[in-house]
Amino acid sequence: MSRALPLSEVPPFRQGDTSHSALSGRRFRATAGAFDGEAERRAIDALARWVEITYAQALAQRPSMHVYIRHLPDGIQRQIDGLRMHPRIQDAILAQFNQRARLVPMAHTDELYVSHYNKDGGGDQGLFDRHYDGNLGFLRFVSVVRALIYLQSDRSYTVVFADSGLRQAFGTYDWGLLDFHRELHWVEGEYSPGGAQRILLKCNYLVAPRGAEWA
Repeated sequence: MSRALPLSEVPPFRQGDTSHSALSGRRFRATAGAFDGEAERRAIDALARWVEITYAQALAQRPSMHVYIRHLPDGIQRQIDGLRMHPRIQDAILAQFNQRARLVPMAHTDELYVSHYNKDGGGDQGLFDRHYDGNLGFLRFVSVVRALIYLQSDRSYTVVFADSGLRQAFGTYDWGLLDFHRELHWVEGEYSPGGAQRILLKCNYLVAPRGAEWA
C-alpha cells in the first residue's frame, strides 16, 4: 500500500495522465481505531504528561486551547510524528482510495488541542452544534482527511459522524478519521462543568492523484 509521499518526491503532472480517476471527490467514510502497542501507548502517556506539566497554569483556568504542533519543541514534535505518521493511520486512510492515490501530510496545519466541554456560547460550544470542519467539499479529485488522536479522554462523550453513520465514544489511545470537508458531525453527552479535560492531536492529510504537481 502506498505511503505518504513528501512533496519533493512527487513527480510532475503529465498532460493526459488519468491518475486523477483515483479520486472522485466522494466523501471519505469516517472510521475509528486504537493504538494497542506498548510503545505507542507509552509515547501517548508521556505526551499527555508533558502537556499537563507544560500548560498547568493554563489548564487550571479550564480553557479550550489550540497550539500548532510546529510551535512545540523539536523533541515533542518527533514523538508526535511517531503517531501521526504511523502506518496504521496511513493505511486506514489509503484503504478507501485506489493505488494511484498519494497521501501528503499537511503538518503545518496540525494542532495540539486541549478541550474542556462547555455550553456557554464560547470555547467548545461548537462541538455540540452540527458542523463541518471545512467548506471545500465541492472540490473534485482531492480529499482532506483529519485524524483525531486521543492522548487523554474518558469516553464520557460520543462523537456522531452523521454522513458515515458512525457513533464513537473515544478514549485514551483511540483515533478517529473523518473527511475534513464532507462529514457532518457533532458531540453528544451530558455537560458537566467539572468534567475531565481531553487532550488530542488534530492532524490533516491531503489525498491526491499521483503526479498532481499541485498536491
